[in-house]
Amino acid sequence: MKRVNWMARDEHQCIPNYKVLQQAFSKVGIQRHIEVDKLVRGKYQDNLEMLQWIKNYFERTFQGTSYDAAARRFTDNLPDWARPSEASNQPLRRPLSNVNALASKVPKHGRPGGGDGYQRSSQAPNFALLQEEHERIREEVIDLKITVDGLETERDFYFQKLRDIEIMCQAWEENPDMNMTVNKFVEEVQNILYAKDDEIAASGDAEADASQ
Repeated sequence: MKRVNWMARDEHQCIPNYKVLQQAFSKVGIQRHIEVDKLVRGKYQDNLEMLQWIKNYFERTFQGTSYDAAARRFTDNLPDWARPSEASNQPLRRPLSNVNALASKVPKHGRPGGGDGYQRSSQAPNFALLQEEHERIREEVIDLKITVDGLETERDFYFQKLRDIEIMCQAWEENPDMNMTVNKFVEEVQNILYAKDDEIAASGDAEADASQ
């Protein structure tokens, strides 16, 4: 953890951090290759997939042991605004599920003459289980929404590329270029396919201006 640059912002600063992470994976036997070139570019889908994998690995392997994350980060190397606040160092409150579990053990007596007291007591633990199941499903829904958003962004990204190629072909049909060769055509298509996000956005704005 001492080798991690917590102030990294640019690509050249993030690359060594990912290499440290890859070495840590290899040291503990995690068979996972980190695609540094993709992650440092800050692409939404690439980083989302990496975070989902880390979350899944944590949930499968975490044993519930105590872990002081702030101490492991060596906060002396962090600026004041990045250090944990005093509130974060206070003991965590007991989770709601534990409170419900304890409350379910308290006997509940029915009304005089009524016969539903024991029935309510037996149903209390089921309520805690339902609450836990509800929280798990809610987290799954959030993960699915994030995945859908990423897929929609990727869909729009490639649709814009196809649209640019279509516009190029239509322009050549209206104004044929006698000097056009197969190699030049392939080169033009590749320029569109390998264009970056900002270049695609610029072409989309140009298309909108032309339509107006």
